[in-house]
Amino acid sequence: MTKSTTLALAVACALSASAASLPDKVTYDDHVTPILRNQCFNCHNADKKKADLDLSSYNGVMAGGGSGATVEAGDAAGSLLWKLINHLEEPAMPPKGPKMPDADLAVFKKWIEGGLLENSGSKAVVSRKPKMDLTLAAPTTGRPEGPPPMPEGDLLLEPAVRGARPGAVAAVAASPWAPLAAVAGQNQVILYHTDTLA
Repeated sequence: MTKSTTLALAVACALSASAASLPDKVTYDDHVTPILRNQCFNCHNADKKKADLDLSSYNGVMAGGGSGATVEAGDAAGSLLWKLINHLEEPAMPPKGPKMPDADLAVFKKWIEGGLLENSGSKAVVSRKPKMDLTLAAPTTGRPEGPPPMPEGDLLLEPAVRGARPGAVAAVAASPWAPLAAVAGQNQVILYHTDTLA
């Protein structure tokens, strides 16, 4: 086994051991406050409030700071506090210092995902995250494989509607990959082959 493999296994074992040693209910008063007192209270307290953030009280954490909400119940990865203490976003916290120990990070993660309990008698905060995945898939970009798509079959070569006066063009669309343009007019769409103008 290489040294890097041994180190990776040791870190994984330490993380799983620290997560297993956490109680079922991680609360702000009992578990999070001691960590914040050692790491954050110097700058983020009721008197100093750097970035308009007071971490010295549960209500201060829930109120958030100048950047908005600090924590999202049930969503550690979406919580700003989690991103900052993990050095995933700037400004990394604590500033000018190493990332918090993995055991402390495990406490934060379990507290956020457990519903941001204030104390052992409080109820979990309801997550505002939607229960369904409402994200849209990005459309594919680039030219499709194969020949350009063109209309097939017998198409009318004469307009179906002829007005007494020429009507306005309602819309024009062109294919980015095929030599095809569509012109919408009164009750009809006329297709033109852009290379031959047929």
